[in-house]
Amino acid sequence: HKKILTFGTNVSTVEPYRSLMNQICREYGKNNVFHVFEFPAITTPMIYGLKTPYIMLPNDYISDRQNLYYVLCHEAAHFFHHDLWLKLFSQILHVIFWWNPFAFFVKRQISTMLELRVDLHITASADSQRKTELVNASKMYIYQALEPTISFCNVNDSSLKQRIRMITCNSSHK
Repeated sequence: HKKILTFGTNVSTVEPYRSLMNQICREYGKNNVFHVFEFPAITTPMIYGLKTPYIMLPNDYISDRQNLYYVLCHEAAHFFHHDLWLKLFSQILHVIFWWNPFAFFVKRQISTMLELRVDLHITASADSQRKTELVNASKMYIYQALEPTISFCNVNDSSLKQRIRMITCNSSHK
C-alpha cells in the first residue's frame, strides 16, 4: 500500500478518470469510493483493496475514452461483486491446504470464474463489433498479475481463450 502511494500517481480527480468513475458508480447506484492510480511497475490494469479500492493502471496506458470506461467498469465490477473477498478466501484455503495439489487447481479455477463473470457482466450490452474491439485492446495486457490483485490476466492460455470465446460468442451457456 505504501508503494502504491509513494510510486503511484493519483489521477482520481483528473479527467476523464473522475467523470468515468462517477458514471460507473451511478450505474451501480453506489458512491464513488475509488482511488485511481497510474503506477509504473505494472503492465495490466488491476484493483487492490478490500474496503478502500485502488484501481491501478500502467503509466503508459493509452486508450480512448470508451475503452477506458470498460477497463474501469471491469475493475469496479470486481469490487462491487466482492471478488477481492472471494479471492482472499481462496488464497487462505490454498495456504491451509498447501500440501494438496487440488488446492492450487481450485484457486486458479476460482480466479478464472471471477474473471468470466465480470467479463460477461461488462459485455452483456456490447454489440459484436465492440466486443471484438475490447478483445483486441486487451491483448497488450496478457501478463501475470500481482497475487493480491485481480486483473485481466490469467496464468494459462486455456482460461484466456475461454474468456475471449465467451466475450465474442453470443452463447447463453454459462
